[in-house]
Amino acid sequence: MKNLRIRHKLLLSFFIIAAIGGLAALINMRGANLLKGGMRDMGQTLEKVQSIMTINDQMKSIMAREFRLLSTELSLQQRQVIYREIQDYLSNLEVEIHTFESFDHSEEGERLLSSIKEKWQQWRDEGLHYLELNIRMDETDILNPLYFQNTVLRYREEALQWIVSLNDAISNEAPFRGATDPEQSSLGKWLFDLSSENSSLAVAIGRARRPLGNIYYSAKKINTLIYSDRQEVFELLLEIFESETLPAQEELFAALDQMSAEADRAAAIYQEMHQQSDKLSSYFCAVRDDVQRLVLNTRQESADITDQSQRQATVSTILSISALVIAIFVVVLLSTSLARFITQPILRISRGFKHFMDTNDFSTMVKVESEDEIGQMARSFNEMVHQLQYYYTEVQARNDDLTQTQEELQAANIMLEDHSHTLEQKVEERT
Repeated sequence: MKNLRIRHKLLLSFFIIAAIGGLAALINMRGANLLKGGMRDMGQTLEKVQSIMTINDQMKSIMAREFRLLSTELSLQQRQVIYREIQDYLSNLEVEIHTFESFDHSEEGERLLSSIKEKWQQWRDEGLHYLELNIRMDETDILNPLYFQNTVLRYREEALQWIVSLNDAISNEAPFRGATDPEQSSLGKWLFDLSSENSSLAVAIGRARRPLGNIYYSAKKINTLIYSDRQEVFELLLEIFESETLPAQEELFAALDQMSAEADRAAAIYQEMHQQSDKLSSYFCAVRDDVQRLVLNTRQESADITDQSQRQATVSTILSISALVIAIFVVVLLSTSLARFITQPILRISRGFKHFMDTNDFSTMVKVESEDEIGQMARSFNEMVHQLQYYYTEVQARNDDLTQTQEELQAANIMLEDHSHTLEQKVEERT
């Protein structure tokens, strides 16, 4: 470096500082990338936690609605609304599971996710079968089978009591006090208000309405005969009772039995729904347990990534500070080196020049330590002193010659003056 010129030294120093600055920038960039990667991992982990929590909440919502379908208080419209909600939740849940699969997972997370997918598939298939049972239940138009069966039995008992009362009235030839208008009886009102889209149940309802009207019509005829003055009333009453009332009763009871059979079919479906609901509960518990373990695993991953990000942030800070300290140290070192390589030789030349001016010591020399401009300046100073010493020696020698010549001239002048004085004396003596 001693043989480099000052501008080369400055350029070299500039390049070194630029290299250190670039290295510091790279270190800072590396730290920023570490921090950015940590933040990205944290963001992805938070999305994973949110996704798995969404899956958990949607499964709970589906299960709550499936349990609600067991209620016998729901109307058909309410049940259809719940079906649509379950289908929407299932679609959203499938999308959310695919979204969760797209994230990066640990080995334990992959294992839990595989288990959840397998159990969720089983739970979904069983849930679809459960919905099919509910739809079959809706198709029976009997949403409360037990209540419907009890109602059929109650009205059958009432019809039987009504016929027994009519038979007693015939036996006693007394007026029948029971209802003779089907629209005023509780069974008649129930049958006329009852409607169904189920063909089997609709046929049974139609079969029950016709003989019910015939029974009441026969009762009205019987009452009319009882109040009449006709002879052989009892035989006529028995004939009407046996030919019209009893066949209508058998037809009515057959229709009620058919309605009861439809209720039994609905009850069997309802019982299967209960069993399927229990199976769904077991599958749901299995999936829920894996989901909860996956939530804990994901949260642990989040905690680990948070710790890792904090460590990366600490490393990034240390690297940045270290790069800054190194850069400052290098700049100071280069500044000191430049001062040593530039200012100190100049100071030595300045001190040598001052010493020469103060002492006129021609032995004053400046040590030449480099071949740069300062070294050339020092060499020029030494040559200048050498030249000055030569000129001074020449001038001193000439001064000495001039002094000697002057002395000789002075001696000659004295001799001339003495000779002139002598001549003057001789001239005076002659005169």
